[in-house]
Amino acid sequence: SIHSLRWYSKEVVPNDLIEKVVELAMTAPSACNRQSIKVYVISSEAKIRQVLDLQEGNRGFGEHACKLLCVTSDMRCYNATHRPMANVDGGIFTMNLLYALHYFKIAACTLNACFNKIERKKLCSILGMDKAEFPIAFVSIGKAPDKFMVAASQRLNVKSIINFC
Repeated sequence: SIHSLRWYSKEVVPNDLIEKVVELAMTAPSACNRQSIKVYVISSEAKIRQVLDLQEGNRGFGEHACKLLCVTSDMRCYNATHRPMANVDGGIFTMNLLYALHYFKIAACTLNACFNKIERKKLCSILGMDKAEFPIAFVSIGKAPDKFMVAASQRLNVKSIINFC
């Protein structure tokens, strides 16, 4: 089964493998085929630390990530009434990305990308993002160590969320 993994080995995930992961993730559908998604692959320890310091939801494991992925959606692809679709498209892409990472045996943990205006401006500066890009999610990645723990999060029962009408 698929779990968020927050502990990584020292083995580096090569960029050509990440490219294959993103190529597979690109099979995700998007509203009206807008394909607004961009992925930033953050490799330098200094930039990973800068971004994770802004993100603030990675205490105790973020510093061990081999690389950090940032999924964004280009808001210029949507008119004012369709702007919520940026989050929908970004969420669908991110889920496909997580499945692709799992397929290629890369450990991953999804992190939120909730920022105020000042933090978002800092993020754009760190990554060289266009101000029209909206951050959707981060994914810390690395190779899984031989032994690791999985966070024990209780899941709802399918009967509690499904309704047949």
